[in-house]
Amino acid sequence: MTETEMMLDCYNKLQSNELYKEIVLEVPYLSRCIDMVLVDQNNEILSIEFKLKDWRKAIAQAKDHRLGADRAYICLPKPYKEVSKLLIQEVENQGIGLLLYDNESEYPFIEVVPSKSLNDRWQPWIDSLKNRINRISEKVVFER
Repeated sequence: MTETEMMLDCYNKLQSNELYKEIVLEVPYLSRCIDMVLVDQNNEILSIEFKLKDWRKAIAQAKDHRLGADRAYICLPKPYKEVSKLLIQEVENQGIGLLLYDNESEYPFIEVVPSKSLNDRWQPWIDSLKNRINRISEKVVFER
């Protein structure tokens, strides 16, 4: 399985879920792309960075996503054993959430560590992400 296959499987499973009013993939933001952005019914923006292995890189990317998103997550494949204590400690220290991809479940994520919301974000970064979501989406998600 590749990161793209994991992301697309999650996307397909989430399409029928009414928790989210919009789901967009590959959102350009701050000179890179957010793998998946979910907008919930309360207009809260959740970013997800998918990785097969390199969780340290995923954390670094998710830290950037937090500048515009209300909550940022990394998503890794569900391990055969337990999740590394070091990984849990690192995401908790950074305020990043940890999701495990479960390909056997209807809802593809297991939330291991919830993301903390960041209240002191800079409004232009938030607006930039909202504008990019509106451009990619087939509908107006955020009113201007």
